[in-house]
Amino acid sequence: MTQGTSKAQGTVRWFSNESDHGFVCPDDGGQDVHVRREHIVGGGAEVLDKGDRVNYDMSEDAGGLWARNVSKEEQRRYSWRDDCLERHEGKEARHEYYARLGESEGV
Repeated sequence: MTQGTSKAQGTVRWFSNESDHGFVCPDDGGQDVHVRREHIVGGGAEVLDKGDRVNYDMSEDAGGLWARNVSKEEQRRYSWRDDCLERHEGKEARHEYYARLGESEGV
């Protein structure tokens, strides 16, 4: 019996394809949350990898904390340009660069 649910974000600590089970480390620093393959949603997200950023509904029952409706966050690849912009012009310059790039590509 589920006691309650709440929206949360976290990072996959590990996930086993053999047992279809793993754990998510919540961003709030709380207790690790169980996740099962059957609770993963979204196209192509049936497998979670260590380090994946995820959004999920957290629920608690007699078996502990569970992640349900788990979906991967969009992840942009980090590039050498990010490092150069931050080192020489600051973090704001990197954000401005990508904002301008997105506008020029019609994103």
